Amino acid sequence: MVDTAPDDAIAANVLTTRTGALRARLTGPTVRKGAWATADQALVSLANFATSILLARFCPTEEYGAYVLAASIMFFVNGVHEALITAPMVILGAPKEGPELGQYVLALAAAQAAFAAFASVIVLAVAVLLGPRASGEGLAAAFLGMGVAVLFVQSREFFRRILYMRLALHRAFWSDAVFSVLQFGGLVSLWRAGGGMWSPPSPGYLSARNAFLCLAASSAVGVALGFFLCRRYVGRSLGALRAALRENWRFGKWGLGTSVAALASYEIYKYVLASAGGLGNAAALGACMSVIAFSNPFVKGMRGLFAPLASRKLSNDGPGKLRASVFWWVLGTGTIMGIFVVLVTVFARPLLHALYGGKYDGYALVLGLLSVGAFLGASAAPVTAGLGALRLPNKMFVASAAAALTSLVVGLPLSLGLGVLGAALGIVLANCTSVTTRIVSFGRALAQRTRLEREQLADARTPGR
Repeated sequence: MVDTAPDDAIAANVLTTRTGALRARLTGPTVRKGAWATADQALVSLANFATSILLARFCPTEEYGAYVLAASIMFFVNGVHEALITAPMVILGAPKEGPELGQYVLALAAAQAAFAAFASVIVLAVAVLLGPRASGEGLAAAFLGMGVAVLFVQSREFFRRILYMRLALHRAFWSDAVFSVLQFGGLVSLWRAGGGMWSPPSPGYLSARNAFLCLAASSAVGVALGFFLCRRYVGRSLGALRAALRENWRFGKWGLGTSVAALASYEIYKYVLASAGGLGNAAALGACMSVIAFSNPFVKGMRGLFAPLASRKLSNDGPGKLRASVFWWVLGTGTIMGIFVVLVTVFARPLLHALYGGKYDGYALVLGLLSVGAFLGASAAPVTAGLGALRLPNKMFVASAAAALTSLVVGLPLSLGLGVLGAALGIVLANCTSVTTRIVSFGRALAQRTRLEREQLADARTPGR
């Protein structure tokens, strides 16, 4: 008889080790921080989701269309702010400590305050220029409210991203909890104070302008609370201002190009649809996008977490570990978003009816296509974080530029010919182009980085060198 006890013991030890490794992966610090990041983003996204749903359901289609167009410009401004200030800060500031960190944060605080004020003035000027062409609660009024909101939204996001940079995600959660409650409570108060009704739908005092003003007020409170929570990270000397701005610009100039390309890739469809078919078409696309935004708590939470984690993973463990981490992050993110796509596609029509009371029931196919686009974008978030850790924002710009080119050459003709459905197809194709380009760039960059490190190690081991 053959004694198999040693083999059984070895197999048991291997199984125990692998089980322990899996348990550590599922309950480790990355998962816990990811849970905080997801919960935090859920609060913010839920408040924004509620804003869009309330306006789309109760306001006239043209009023909601005006909100969609004004919000798209605010998203663009947010993208520029992220590209030049907060995204470089999260990556470049993550390894900094002590006085170096304090000077860096203070320098960027001054820069973001100037940016927010400049953006607000520009948007308010646009509102004044639109005045003679749009009256009442129309497009000019929407831009007026948005111009006020931009000033406070940028500042609140700045402090929020500082907390992400330091991985103080529980603090970000409680700060955003206050902001979200105030925003949602303000909207409901506007609706009820004006005599708003669920059925038949009546908006009360809800309008595009008032929604933005409500956002401004809640963001102002968020700014005060954010400063209180981040005060330990803010220095007292602006001596590093020029150095910090140069460092951010070297990294963020490509992000600026990425934001412009993103505007051409996605937000431009709303304006094309509005100019070709009126505000109603822009409202329909915006309503479907608002449903897809239900995934934002997960997508944006993970995106905000992946950036500092990837930067630290590369710095501490090297490109090989970064590659492995990105693989697991893509697998996890893609699996969850795949489930989201299936659910949205299967229940698209009843979901639209329940949220909007029958206004947009005919856009179920559009909603399904947009969910596919969201899946592609979310699955590429870890790859984007990896490119950021490798200090390759130019590769992100190339990917976004390729997506913009796809939208301009293919997407816009589709939207002019097929309306909202064509716009959804264009968005999916643009996402396909962007994701493919990012994956290829990341793979090549990692291979080059690994080869360089091996050559340096070989040179260090060679006698006489």
